[in-house]
Amino acid sequence: MSLKSVDKVGSNQYALEVEVDSNAFGAALEKAYRKKVKSISLPGFRKGKAPRAFVERYYGENVFFEEATNIVYPDALNKAVEESGLFVIDDEIKFDLIDVSKEKGLAFKAVITVKPEVKIENYKGLKISGYSDKAPKVAEKEINEELSRIAEQNARIVTLEKERAAKLGDLALIDFEGTVDGGPLEDGKAKDFLLKLGSGQFVAGFEEKVVGHKVSEKFEFDLKFPSDYPLAYLRGKMAIFKVHLKKIQVLDVPKIDDEFAKDVSEFDSLGEYKEFLRKNISEARRLENHQKTEDEISRQLADLVEVDIPDVLIRRRFHDNMRDFTEQLASKGLDTEVYLKYNNTTMKDVEMQIFSRSVYQIRVVLAIEKVAELEGITVTPEDIESKFRQMVEGLGYSEEKAKLITQNPDFVMGVLRTKTLDFLIKNSTKVSFKDSNSSSNSSSKTKGKESKTKKASTDQKSKESKLKKLVSKSDVSAKKSSDNAKFGEEGEKIAAGSASKKASPLKKASTAKKTPATGARTKKTASKNSVSSKEKSNAAAKKGASTSASSKGGSGATTNHQKI
Repeated sequence: MSLKSVDKVGSNQYALEVEVDSNAFGAALEKAYRKKVKSISLPGFRKGKAPRAFVERYYGENVFFEEATNIVYPDALNKAVEESGLFVIDDEIKFDLIDVSKEKGLAFKAVITVKPEVKIENYKGLKISGYSDKAPKVAEKEINEELSRIAEQNARIVTLEKERAAKLGDLALIDFEGTVDGGPLEDGKAKDFLLKLGSGQFVAGFEEKVVGHKVSEKFEFDLKFPSDYPLAYLRGKMAIFKVHLKKIQVLDVPKIDDEFAKDVSEFDSLGEYKEFLRKNISEARRLENHQKTEDEISRQLADLVEVDIPDVLIRRRFHDNMRDFTEQLASKGLDTEVYLKYNNTTMKDVEMQIFSRSVYQIRVVLAIEKVAELEGITVTPEDIESKFRQMVEGLGYSEEKAKLITQNPDFVMGVLRTKTLDFLIKNSTKVSFKDSNSSSNSSSKTKGKESKTKKASTDQKSKESKLKKLVSKSDVSAKKSSDNAKFGEEGEKIAAGSASKKASPLKKASTAKKTPATGARTKKTASKNSVSSKEKSNAAAKKGASTSASSKGGSGATTNHQKI
């Protein structure tokens, strides 16, 4: 094989002209003959026994050219790419035959898509607001509130034997049925529904209407849906509800003392458990603050980076994000139609949001990689060993599993991302929150070259046109295993909502804040070691090219790929 020429033929595309000499091609012809001869019937010969010379004379000397090309093409292409020093990012390779003969061998041209050129300047001194890597202080009041929450989670449900009216804080077992405009309210009917009065789980006013009633009472009331209600068709509507109060229950909350600490944790005293909670809450808050700072840095990097992103990267990330979106819905018991209805949106809007997020994610990843290259930031064996020990000792992974994870290229890229962001944070400028908001894009204003990309990402027509083009193509991205935890992936996923498939339109979207892991257990299972969940990762499945050399993909060519 010899690489005759390398020519840039478009943005992120190069044409490689490759020649395979007559000896190598002749060997491939012999392999092609031996592979095909078993199915060839020729007059005067038993099936599969015809000599090659007779087969070529009967069918033409080029009878084995295509199969021989398929045999020799992958290795020839891989060697050509390696010699060129280019980094291929797409399996879809355009193949053009230049010449083929026994005497001269094979000559072909392959057009490949390569990793884009990236430029970034002024990445030191990025503005961040209120950052501190120190563990925040946790007030005693917060510890007590957390203890109360854990105690309530471990409470027993007790049915009241003494007759009294329902009050806020009670658990009411009810049957209910709602009507709107004289017809049944969709999903507005349930039996034996356990509702905590005062929880805000149902539309405003419903729970208060149950308060004051006694067990066995049947009653009805009118309730007007708010004008800003999530479901547009119910906004401002007057509904009539019939309710049967069947049972009143209360929570028997355990006393918070040393015995309680023993029951819900591995600690022997309440004081020890409170100190554990204090450290965990503080660490969770520190990690949350660190993540917010990383997000600030990432947004500025996305503005600073100058890059022409190949369509294949956008298409690959878009399809990955769309798959993640639907899987996230499925994990919550939702289908797409239900999600769109309960969030008052359309599939087109969702796709546009995911498309914009996909472009943003790629820009951030490419920017981080470039900064790491410019600053000489690398992942050392010591870095991997540290993460390995965290997984084994902090997360309880087996050494075999931890080794598999830390050897995965995606995991290594995640470590590089973390180190690079830490470098940028250390070299940033701390400003007030107000100053940060007003100047977060100031660096981008001095960079006129990226304005075209930024404008394209905000122009609705341009985005819709590109989205239509990208999603119409087949997904050539590498498929990931369903349990792949994408270590260090940039950007957030679109929230899938909190409604269930059988959710009542009465229910509000959940507004509960995320609570850090605080060691609460039904028995002694709390761990004293805590490692961020973003240190977890599973190996992602990789895919190589495997189509015929006579098509766009090439025959099993396994050129280097850059996963973005």
